[in-house]
Amino acid sequence: MTAGLSAVTDSELTELVETRRIEQLIASYGLFYDSSDFGRFAALFTPDASYDITPDPDLFPLPVTGRDAIVESMAGRRHLTASTLGASPRHLSTNVLVHDLDGDQARVASFLVVCFAHPDGSYEVRRSGTYVDTVRKTAGIWQFASRHLHLMAVPRLWPDGDAA
Repeated sequence: MTAGLSAVTDSELTELVETRRIEQLIASYGLFYDSSDFGRFAALFTPDASYDITPDPDLFPLPVTGRDAIVESMAGRRHLTASTLGASPRHLSTNVLVHDLDGDQARVASFLVVCFAHPDGSYEVRRSGTYVDTVRKTAGIWQFASRHLHLMAVPRLWPDGDAA
């Protein structure tokens, strides 16, 4: 072993694997939504999940509660975007930070950038924000229990005095 490097503990390895699985959940959200794969998209949410956006951009009635209602709202919006704007969205998630990972639950923060791809090959940035999520692992699968998109200021992730 190289001097200065310590062995990875089983606990650290487990946390690393679970963090990576949660990052895959975040990535899957945009890919499944943008490709209109709403069967796989639905599987990303717990049955009792909630979804909200602040401030309300008037895309559909908010907040939305329940997997079926979230998928119905999001699918309707996706089809409206395609039919009225002729654009294909690209939901880009960056700066994914998994925190408070505790067994079968964690909190996650990430940045969102939404671009539209137009038939002429041009792109435009349409929206950006910060997602604050609670994710739960059920039957070994990580899912969104809640998603809250903040379109303006980055929300405070920890109470004063708490360290990451």
